[in-house]
Amino acid sequence: MSSRSAPVPVTGATGRQGGATARAPLAAGVPVHALVRDPANAQAQTIEAFGADLVNRRSPRPRFRHAGLDRRTREQMEPYHSAESRIQDRLREAGFPHWTLLKPGFFTDEFLPSTRFCFPCGIEGGPVSVVKPGTTMSLAAVEDIGTATAAAISAPERFDKAELELASDYLSMTRIAEILTRVPGVPLSAPGTTETEAIAAGMPPMGAAHELYDVVGQPARPQYARDLGLPLTGFEEWARRRMGSAA
Repeated sequence: MSSRSAPVPVTGATGRQGGATARAPLAAGVPVHALVRDPANAQAQTIEAFGADLVNRRSPRPRFRHAGLDRRTREQMEPYHSAESRIQDRLREAGFPHWTLLKPGFFTDEFLPSTRFCFPCGIEGGPVSVVKPGTTMSLAAVEDIGTATAAAISAPERFDKAELELASDYLSMTRIAEILTRVPGVPLSAPGTTETEAIAAGMPPMGAAHELYDVVGQPARPQYARDLGLPLTGFEEWARRRMGSAA
């Protein structure tokens, strides 16, 4: 079996990023083994319907030609970043013939009212965040993460040892609010609240770590992906697809 047709394992395949990471290779004809906790739940069944083979964590471990890493759920950001750094170091040192690291920016899906992350009180309640209005954010659409994954799998030599800081768009919170005002049709303004105010308004506690965006920024830029020939989903395009009827 060639490396192109060997199965690709995807952890967290029932999540947003993991689901996109599984669907893109499947669409390209690459078999996927999706590691799931409960093969009977709706998200797992959806991935299976796309053509993935579900692997329960209690099942015998299948043999793979490629390895993948997915987003980790985290309660505290410092341990998360430390663990992430160690995982990346292990990948670099593991001796794989080819490897690629994708490092996406802030997920655009967090702006969906259904996630209750940026809009904990619904879109009419306005966005809630500690990020200042003028701070520019690296935004990553999950479908672009999937596209980049499929590209790296199909052309491992071209993406060998690439560490892609992936951004679909790069916009200030003010510009994001302008787009979301236009698309769903609900007047919005960039929040820029304090941590105390944001948590009181319903922001998840982990959102407090985004104050770092005001201080050190985010490294991902759309041009990095374009230089590798990867198509991107701009934030306004994403918003029209996903939030056009959010109001």
